[in-house]
Amino acid sequence: MIKIIICDDEPEVRRALHGFLLKYGKEAGVQFEVALCKSGAELLEEHRKNGSDLILLDIEMPQGNGMQAARTIREQGGEAVIIFITNMLQYALEGYEVQAYRFLEKPVTYERFVQVIEGGVAQAAKNGRSLLTVKNARGVLRLRIGDILYAETARGHVLLHCAHGSEECFQTMSSLES
Repeated sequence: MIKIIICDDEPEVRRALHGFLLKYGKEAGVQFEVALCKSGAELLEEHRKNGSDLILLDIEMPQGNGMQAARTIREQGGEAVIIFITNMLQYALEGYEVQAYRFLEKPVTYERFVQVIEGGVAQAAKNGRSLLTVKNARGVLRLRIGDILYAETARGHVLLHCAHGSEECFQTMSSLES
């Protein structure tokens, strides 16, 4: 299952994109878990709590600029595929700084949506195979498997020692192994 966050301050755009995802999922046989956010702050909170594989993100929003939210996600090590949904294409060059996958210009048609989302979903699935999702005190954490140096059990939890430091996980060693 691919976790997707749709973040746009316009309710009708969120509904339309969600509808496009449901339709595409049925046609392509792909299952999505979708969260809807209306600001950059909501997006960051959702991403922190539950992680995401792909983000459909507006740039210009009254409460929290999407480009800044994307920067924050990248600074925190987030590897979600980011597709900007905007009518502000002048941000395209800035989008490269946050490794944006693509831009979709508003208003978005279903045909154009499918062209972009197919590649984004494939990239998210590819990224997901190299990530380990674990639960910890901060919520859900996604770690690059290559960054994990070793694991040990401690106080009934698993302690993952990574290149960037250690992370305590609220899972058993056997559940992590599977």
